[in-house]
Amino acid sequence: WQHQRGKPIFIKNCGTCHRLFNEWNRIGPDLTNENCTDRSTLLATTVDPSSVVKRDYLAYIVTTTAGQVLTDLLANQDAASVTLLDAKNNQLRIPRTEIESLNASPLSLMPDGILEKLTPQELCDLFAYLQRK
Repeated sequence: WQHQRGKPIFIKNCGTCHRLFNEWNRIGPDLTNENCTDRSTLLATTVDPSSVVKRDYLAYIVTTTAGQVLTDLLANQDAASVTLLDAKNNQLRIPRTEIESLNASPLSLMPDGILEKLTPQELCDLFAYLQRK
């Protein structure tokens, strides 16, 4: 029952970016096969998402020649352009001629403090949902 209460909490707080049990988005890592059974690891990566960022999910900071600064995932790149993927699953293609700088960010796109707005019961319910396999 507890894991059933965790599903709407997951959808609201995590489903925008993460995939779980073949549902939701693929902006962040698919949590279905992640090590969600170890609560201490789960808690650590949720409290400090920048502690471990997988290469496929590195955020990139792009500064355009017009002075716009974007921080998103690198969806694709070629000799002519860079395509970014934002947190709403929107792609933005930027011609390389309009890019002043492109650098990997040391920070995760997942915001810090995501657990702070959850009650202890909601946190338990969310973890129960994440840990069911």
